[in-house]
Amino acid sequence: MKRGLTSFLLFLTLMLALPNLAHAHSHQESSSPAENEEVTAPLDEITVTFDSGIASGNMTVTNNTTGEEVEPDSIDVESTVMIASFNEALPNGEYVVYWENIGDDTHHIDGEFTFVVNVEEEAEEESTVEEDMTEEESTEEATEQETDLEQDQAETETAESGSAVLWISIILAILFIGGLIGFVVSRKKKN
Repeated sequence: MKRGLTSFLLFLTLMLALPNLAHAHSHQESSSPAENEEVTAPLDEITVTFDSGIASGNMTVTNNTTGEEVEPDSIDVESTVMIASFNEALPNGEYVVYWENIGDDTHHIDGEFTFVVNVEEEAEEESTVEEDMTEEESTEEATEQETDLEQDQAETETAESGSAVLWISIILAILFIGGLIGFVVSRKKKN
């Protein structure tokens, strides 16, 4: 009986642990611009969102129309999001974005997606006017974006910690019930 209980507990532990191992890697959840999207507004930022946390990442952007690689001015990694920023809007053309990351689980994952930038000349002129914003306005926007990002991060961390606590509680409850069953069975054998 004790052997059967031990086998059952081992089986139960594996059943709870294996789904988490299967979903451990950080896979691309979405991107902006999306796969095969035609962008008609000036674009100076590319975002890739993953389904779990990433520790570091890199992004290569190539204009397939000209064959030139466009170097991002910065690549920021925040929790589950990787953002490549450019000082100037990307010129019209077809682009391939190749990304790679190292997930929180230390596994290397990579992928790619394409999109097209097709901005009309008038929109490009409006972009130039927008670039002439005062430094104060851009600082305010940056502060708002940082605040929003910090709030999103805090919510994500809270959700992730809540999930871990839930799993630990479930495992402890199962172990407690298994121990209780083992205790009851051993007491019946003695009587």
